[in-house]
Amino acid sequence: MTLAALAVAVFAPARAAAPARAAEPSRTAAPRESLVAETPTARIYRLTLVAPSGHPTRAMLRMPRDTTAAPACGIVLVGGFRNGWRAAELVEPGPGFALLSIDYPYEGRRAGIPPLEYLTRAAAFWRATRETSDLLLAAGDFLARRPGVDSTRLAIVGGSLGAPFALHAAGRSRRFGAVGVLYGSADLGDWVARNLRGVPRWLRPGIGWIVAALYRDYEPERLIPRVHPRPVLLVNGRGDPRISESGALRLFEAAREPREQVWLDGQHIKLENEELVRRLLDITLAWLRRIGFAGAGAAG
Repeated sequence: MTLAALAVAVFAPARAAAPARAAEPSRTAAPRESLVAETPTARIYRLTLVAPSGHPTRAMLRMPRDTTAAPACGIVLVGGFRNGWRAAELVEPGPGFALLSIDYPYEGRRAGIPPLEYLTRAAAFWRATRETSDLLLAAGDFLARRPGVDSTRLAIVGGSLGAPFALHAAGRSRRFGAVGVLYGSADLGDWVARNLRGVPRWLRPGIGWIVAALYRDYEPERLIPRVHPRPVLLVNGRGDPRISESGALRLFEAAREPREQVWLDGQHIKLENEELVRRLLDITLAWLRRIGFAGAGAAG
């Protein structure tokens, strides 16, 4: 979701944030799925998961084609609002990894929305943000039951807007044994303000403050300590106009060991930037191997 949309969502009727749940996986019926492509090394499926409200939500699953190999390390990925759910279709993690990329439980226009139209969609934005964490838990539960996936080696990765939701889900369930945060920041209010478009510059800090107050339970700096004692990786870009370096450093400082932070040069992550996406994936997979999480079958 664009953070401009997230900011407008605060005008929806506010309700108390759901308390953190016990570390139990979400139980849900198997999603609808269809095989959409095959490569020499993988099979790619399009899934329809169901959010708690019953909203159908898109996802893509890339499974290793070699069914005789050791069970794969599973990765649940939540990223950008527009096309992040297609990541598993577009990137190849190599042998030994199963990649499940999830959309947000929202249906409707996602780009070029006029400011006034945000108000009419505020309730839908609010619901989507509140259901994403549950959806990620359901996705992790589904992947853990998938034949060919090692249920003891599941990681969750949040990129950009997905970072708070990945951290929220990881804090609620020990299902995820490792957590990656790509282009995340400690300060949700500053993050919102930096990403607003079509809003006067002087108004952005105030909107960011309101969003941070209403979404306090999604503040990354408060969530990331809950990952402990599981390993966490943070990847950030120097000179990124959408994520301040100070916010990225604060998030790393809030994390507890074992932790690692990698810095890249360049702009903010976009799925269209195939070179950067590939590099981020390589960094994440190398980290999983280095910490001993990926296992024997994941040598790339």
